[in-house]
Amino acid sequence: LADMVAWLDARGAQLDARAQGGQTALHMAAANGETAVVEELLRRGADAMATNDAGNTPLHYAASQRHADCLRLLVAARNADVLQKNSFGRSALTEAIGSGDGAAASVVLEHDSAAEDRILAGGAPSSASGGGGVPLERVGDPPSRTSTSEVEHSSAADDDDQNSTGAADAAAATHRFRFERPAAPPVVVDVRERAIARTAEGVLGDGSPDALSDRTGLGVWASSLVLARWLVDAADDLAGARVVVELGAGCGAAAIALAAAERRCDVVATDGAPETLENCRHNVARFLAAASSSSEDEQHDEPGAPPKLAVVALDWSAVDAVASLPPALRDAAAAAASECDDDDDSSSVVVVGADLVYSAEVVPSLARTIDALGASDVWYVAPTDGRRGNDAFVRALRDDCGFDDYVATVAPQAYLANPLASGDDEAFALYFPDMLVADGSSFTLHRCRRRRR
Repeated sequence: LADMVAWLDARGAQLDARAQGGQTALHMAAANGETAVVEELLRRGADAMATNDAGNTPLHYAASQRHADCLRLLVAARNADVLQKNSFGRSALTEAIGSGDGAAASVVLEHDSAAEDRILAGGAPSSASGGGGVPLERVGDPPSRTSTSEVEHSSAADDDDQNSTGAADAAAATHRFRFERPAAPPVVVDVRERAIARTAEGVLGDGSPDALSDRTGLGVWASSLVLARWLVDAADDLAGARVVVELGAGCGAAAIALAAAERRCDVVATDGAPETLENCRHNVARFLAAASSSSEDEQHDEPGAPPKLAVVALDWSAVDAVASLPPALRDAAAAAASECDDDDDSSSVVVVGADLVYSAEVVPSLARTIDALGASDVWYVAPTDGRRGNDAFVRALRDDCGFDDYVATVAPQAYLANPLASGDDEAFALYFPDMLVADGSSFTLHRCRRRRR
């Protein structure tokens, strides 16, 4: 560095002079992770957005080579644009995501040029004042990105995206998810999410005075997509269940994915908040309508078998939550309770859920509900760290509810891959940044089985 500074001071070299391939000094420093050199070149006025013959900027190189520190310096430049694409249609954001480096992806996602409307418009100039980032408020695709064959992020003004008042829901996005299966066609489902404040405020068991007003279930969370992949992968293992009940189903992504993959068992998506239930019912109705209108279901080995999926209100903070269930589900719970003994290893009622516990305060009511459902099997996905009460929940299942067979594994890397059917990495980064990690250690798969009463 000292030699470069002395050489520049003595000769006054042209900072953005091009070498072979159109590379500038800043390109090469960024590609090699020379943080101090990058900082000095930028201080002297080198162009962070200079393009080489392939249209790559120094940002592209720093992002693709996982040099987060260099990238942080480059995006601080006045003209930095993380969505500017090279000759191959790839931006610095795309390269950061493709590198698998969470730190690099975070740097570009936090930059003002990564505004939501620009990402959805394919990198066009932002309409937001000042070019700042836009939180999850309106998520609808411009018509140019919507096709008749795939509605990846459908227009919020579509006829079936109406709210309860009949007005177009301008704060909604419909994602098309694709979940691969090793020996069967992929599961492809559409799931709408609606705008929420993505904070811990108002989460059940976290101090909310009214759990029914909770809005967190209106969003599609990373843990629910991990659960969806787990259920789709293990669909054959769930075929013998009398019923699979998802607690805190939210948008219903996991329940819908399972119903699409496995039609030999009933699937019930439950939640407590009215707004969340309304949105979940919308998604389930859309799925069932598409399934019934299809003459040949390519997602299942039995084309004529209709999916069995329902949405039920279940507020497990209530003293006797199960009493409010429809008679058929109550009967299934009672039958499962009578059948679960030491000699019966069946899973008549399977309870599944994702990221349900944010505080130890909610554990007693949650465990009580699972016990009352007569569950013999619990499949639960949660972040490995950062969730108060997770350990208490597992202890309650084992010590209080008699789930004596417990296994915890980290989520496979494949469960964290981009689930969007379009393969759009930039939209993936926008909506599901929690999945942008180098390995699967961020999420844990918990499975508890009960063989005794």
